[in-house]
Amino acid sequence: MRSLYKKAEINDPAVFSLEYFILCEGNNRYGLEIVKTVNGECTESKTARDISQSRGDVEQIADRLFRGQVTPVSLAYIVEDMLYESYCQRVAAI
Repeated sequence: MRSLYKKAEINDPAVFSLEYFILCEGNNRYGLEIVKTVNGECTESKTARDISQSRGDVEQIADRLFRGQVTPVSLAYIVEDMLYESYCQRVAAI
């Protein structure tokens, strides 16, 4: 199941929108999807599955993606970097 979390309208230099979805994959597994739309038609979409068992953690990642206006093409790279950063912070705290 997916639910729209946030939507950004971009007008510089081209006009398009970015929709950020939270995916609930069952058994407390959450992921993200970003959909890029131009003139009402989906032109690009990428999914990052099984990011976390915490919806709150995935919402924090989605907020950062939204603020940075991350497009589908870079979703996997940025989520990977965010998860690695989070892991390093937890290890350093031990």
